[in-house]
Amino acid sequence: MNGSHWSDDELVEHFYEIGSVDPAHLESCGECRDRWQRLLAKRRAISEGEEVSSSFLAAQRQSIYRRLDGKPSAVFRWAPALALALTLIAGAFFLHPAAQRAVPLADASDAQLLSDVYNLEQASEPKAAAPIRGLFEQE
Repeated sequence: MNGSHWSDDELVEHFYEIGSVDPAHLESCGECRDRWQRLLAKRRAISEGEEVSSSFLAAQRQSIYRRLDGKPSAVFRWAPALALALTLIAGAFFLHPAAQRAVPLADASDAQLLSDVYNLEQASEPKAAAPIRGLFEQE
């Protein structure tokens, strides 16, 4: 229990006699007692409700059967084709030779790698900025 009022979950736990809520709280808390009484009233209304006729249930069952026998909606007709197209696009993206060329070469020596990293760090301008700088230089 949260200390003040019962939560909806705690009311349901008490309703089904599960959990560890203290039923003495209903005697001391008017708000929770009102909520409890409304819950019991709903239960009585449902259990004392009117009977559903067998003709209504038969009509409902027939309606369900008609919908099941009907054609699938447009979304379900296109779903397999869409899934196949997305799979082909993903496969082409991951298996494309350009993606494999982006992998660094394994035969580069540690000394070469260290030299490249040092040159990148000491450079005053990144290599990617050179084409942009070229746009603004006057000839």
